[in-house]
Amino acid sequence: MSEDWQLKVAAVKAQTQARIPSALRISATLLPSRVVDLCDENTALSFLDREIIQHDATELRDRLASGKYTAVQVTEAYIKSASLAHQAVNCLTDFFPEEALERAKWLDEQFGILSGPVGPLHGVPISVKDQIDVAGKDSPAGFLSQVGKNIAEQDAHVIEILRAAGAVFYCKTTLPQAIMHLETNSYLGPTTNPYNRNTISAGGSSGGEGALIAMKGSALGIGTDIGGSIRSPASANGIYGFKPTAGILPLIGFRNHGCILGVDRIPPTQGPMGRSIRDLELYMQVVLTAEPKRRDPSLFPFSFKPNTPQPRIRIGWFIDDGVVTPTAPVRRGMEAALSALRNCSDVELVEFLPIEPEESWNVAASQHQACLGLPITNRCAASGEPVLDLSEWIVSQASPEPVTLQEYSALMLRRQELRNRVAAQWLSIGIDVLLCPAGPSVAPKLNTARYWNYASYWNVVNYPAMVMPTGLYVDRGIDGVDQSHTSFRNPHDKYNAESFDLDASEGVRVSPVF
Repeated sequence: MSEDWQLKVAAVKAQTQARIPSALRISATLLPSRVVDLCDENTALSFLDREIIQHDATELRDRLASGKYTAVQVTEAYIKSASLAHQAVNCLTDFFPEEALERAKWLDEQFGILSGPVGPLHGVPISVKDQIDVAGKDSPAGFLSQVGKNIAEQDAHVIEILRAAGAVFYCKTTLPQAIMHLETNSYLGPTTNPYNRNTISAGGSSGGEGALIAMKGSALGIGTDIGGSIRSPASANGIYGFKPTAGILPLIGFRNHGCILGVDRIPPTQGPMGRSIRDLELYMQVVLTAEPKRRDPSLFPFSFKPNTPQPRIRIGWFIDDGVVTPTAPVRRGMEAALSALRNCSDVELVEFLPIEPEESWNVAASQHQACLGLPITNRCAASGEPVLDLSEWIVSQASPEPVTLQEYSALMLRRQELRNRVAAQWLSIGIDVLLCPAGPSVAPKLNTARYWNYASYWNVVNYPAMVMPTGLYVDRGIDGVDQSHTSFRNPHDKYNAESFDLDASEGVRVSPVF
């Protein structure tokens, strides 16, 4: 059985590799550990290709709309950069360059007929997390046993919206086994971090998106988030990511194979990952302007509102949640952000201590893990693939039996009461926004991400959250001097401190979350 599943994996990988143009095939064994600049430096990309991939999605939209670039030129550039990125960090589950080019040619023809763009995203390439349906494409969502069994008959709702807006789809990206991890490892192997592809994780569960965007293999991507799955890879790879409040953006056509969707525990959401704040805003504007609630009545009636300047903003902040002490680079990044904000005359900073972090973690863990064990083990047994380390960790904590209606109701009540207390705290302090770490460490070493509460806290209370890079990087010369963490509060704190590898993290970007 072991040999059978490995042969199937090899066939799946070979299928993706075969779609990479021969001129772009490289030997990954010859690459250095740091590959974040690979697409910028590789001569397989022309000068125009390299120029194109430097732009964020908003700038690409403008240049495409003005006719400065054609859709074919942009698509070709991203086919090349995605090809290189995948070979370096293993970030794609599917790749369909021929279809993307066909779509780009059609868009260019329509541009000539209409004397202008097809829509607000005319010709912009968008990458898609694997669990999101794209017509004609598979969505195994992290399980080998599901390969070939989930070919989408139609686009997910959000893909329909973006396609109508003129977007070009060219690839689907990796996620972890069972999806429920802040790293990305599955039957395809780990997706690694472009700042150190040998040792460090790309985060998860939208890790393929995070790594691909960081390497300029994508201008804009779609991730999902139920416990940090947009913010973890955005932070780990030094890009921008936004988790909206659940119930605003459509989830029709998103697959989880019975592990999450269909039960109101911690509500999932989807959102954009990109290279600028304005790209996140562009995505939200396009999707919300399409009025997704008209098709999905479960969504809240929420319309897009452009940012309006406020005369003064009150920002709450915390560096430490009181359970797990952030590592030195995270604390340094937070202090740098706070220092910059103190110099803003229209900003007032207020210390905010998150209430009941242990309760939030217990609520999140109990609801994420309830009934997860059986689906994970069954899916793996069906193919013979092993239950991976972090999946085994979840299975070991999962309820062995389905929860009863009474137990489920008690979990929902705990969640709601915590939400009420957090909302009351927020109102009593009177803050507009909160600045805090995106996680207790920068990009984690492979197979070590086990404390989610810096991210999952905001899923439990269902608040929006955004990650942005600080412009700082892990520096052994600075961060190695900080020896303040010499004792441990609890096993979570000890595990996080001992899992952090300063040398392996050298040069990784540092990102907080608003």
